[in-house]
Amino acid sequence: SNSLGLSKYYQELLTNHGTSSQVYSLCELPVDFANTNMYGNRTADFEEVLSKFVEPIDKFIFVFPEYNGSIPGILKLFLDSMPPELWHNKKAALVGLSAGRTGNLRGLDDMTNILHYLQMEVLSKKPKLSVFHSLINEEKVLVDLTSIKQLEQQIAKFLTFSHHIMEQFIQQFFSESHLLMWLKLASLIFLAVLFLQSGFDKVTDREGNVSWLKGHFAQTPFKNMVPLMVTIVTLMEIAAGGLCAVGTVTYAFFHNASIGILGVMLSIKTLLLLFAGQRIAKDYPGAATLASYFLLCLFVLYLFTL
Repeated sequence: SNSLGLSKYYQELLTNHGTSSQVYSLCELPVDFANTNMYGNRTADFEEVLSKFVEPIDKFIFVFPEYNGSIPGILKLFLDSMPPELWHNKKAALVGLSAGRTGNLRGLDDMTNILHYLQMEVLSKKPKLSVFHSLINEEKVLVDLTSIKQLEQQIAKFLTFSHHIMEQFIQQFFSESHLLMWLKLASLIFLAVLFLQSGFDKVTDREGNVSWLKGHFAQTPFKNMVPLMVTIVTLMEIAAGGLCAVGTVTYAFFHNASIGILGVMLSIKTLLLLFAGQRIAKDYPGAATLASYFLLCLFVLYLFTL
């Protein structure tokens, strides 16, 4: 067919650009395709087609003729016969050919709308090869220089099309809103690690912590309350770290910041309690260290207001 011949010409162009490709003609579809796969009775032959020509591929060039003013019915049937998500976020280039003078203009428009519905990105340059029989020789090889130039320009654009999509993704990924989200997540993770490690250390080495703190508070009115204070601080640290950890998950996957904010607020209260203890024990360097964590918590709390 003319479409198959043109598809093979595209394959030659891609090879000249150092890009491997494969050609699939819908004439090769299983003979019982319409009566089985369209009604949920997936055949092994069609599964092979999908696994080889659709599922692992992220860029497609659709070459199709004009049929009754649009795309061939078998092409629409082929697209309808598989789960739409197989096409999501993939890229496509289109070329239309016709015996008349429109170059399958309406078919290109219809196909573009279908692929957009399937969440595919379609290259804007879409050659329309009109009166196609006049553009090829007796061996059905494209010889029209204007058409060849159009196809070469389209191939050049299509090969960089994925790069443009990636640039858009990077720009979106590192946009102000995404950077703010990652800043919040990183802060929650930091606080979760900080307080969970400190809390579990007090659980696993309670005697060591109590012994050290008794000496730390020996000259204060709280010297006989150290075990109780260690218990309170341990519970607050584990609760604060746990809330920050859960808040990280809920914010990352569900965009719900409420648990994370509770974790930050409890972290602030825990730091205030620790800060007061350090000041009472006259451990001013330790109190100064806590001040930096306290400022971080205030900053994180501010981030969640943006």
